[in-house]
Amino acid sequence: MVRSLTAGLVFALCLATAVIGTANAAGSADATDSEKPTITWLLNDFPPFIQVDGPLPGKGFVDAAVRHIIERTPEFNHRFEVSGIARALNLMQLGLPVCHPALLPTSERLAYAVASRPVHFALPHHVVARADNADRLRPFLNAQGRINIDGLLNDTSLKTSVTEQRAFAPAIQSALNARKGAPNILMTGVHFNAPFLQLAAGWVDYIIAYPVEPRWYISNETTPGASLVYFPIVGVEDYTLGHVLCTKGAVGDALIKRIDAIVAAASPRPPWIDVEVALSDSASAQQLEDLLTRFNPYTRP
Repeated sequence: MVRSLTAGLVFALCLATAVIGTANAAGSADATDSEKPTITWLLNDFPPFIQVDGPLPGKGFVDAAVRHIIERTPEFNHRFEVSGIARALNLMQLGLPVCHPALLPTSERLAYAVASRPVHFALPHHVVARADNADRLRPFLNAQGRINIDGLLNDTSLKTSVTEQRAFAPAIQSALNARKGAPNILMTGVHFNAPFLQLAAGWVDYIIAYPVEPRWYISNETTPGASLVYFPIVGVEDYTLGHVLCTKGAVGDALIKRIDAIVAAASPRPPWIDVEVALSDSASAQQLEDLLTRFNPYTRP
């Protein structure tokens, strides 16, 4: 707790110094800008959702939504910082004026944060396999075409790999936790790209991932002629939604109100959906389009 508090106080001091320094350097001509409330967007590296390797916001589809929002909220000063989710939530708890662009609004988080309406729409975790190996997984499909993840993980003749510290939907996480140390579940450290490259090379039979991810990590040169198949999973929702969360208070509340209006104006198909489609391969892009038409999430209040 002392470390977290110290980090928060240091962050607040740096933030205040940056704002004061900007005002002093700009002089009276920028007095209006210096009086605007400042929001710091905290971004964790999770491509192709959020990408932090380069100028911020990056090239992910969540980054595209952030860019769309900040272009339409000139009444705020926006700054960006690379930060893990745990630190972002800690700073919200400390009451500092920060936002994260893609989180779930759990009841615990809403005690200290305010959430936007849904901003992001994505396919949830799927089992991903090379098309030339997909038949080996079909025995675990139910009548609705969904994979029984418990049965699949129990088959030790089929190998998968999982990145350490990666979080999954509850049904998947529970199944993985129950099989820690299983010989067919390879742990690949903290490098998110490792399972995708292993799948491309044929070292594993399947991985569990968001369907928008593989194209980011696997190029046609890596997997010449190999296409991928995506199997939905029993117990996992049809789609997942992401929200902007900001620190509860006058500044965060005001920005979230503006974000809600911006998303409503961009409905029923916000432009960052096109970025998400472009980042997906043809199979997952078509599935995303079908679900977007079916559920139409951006027309809901």
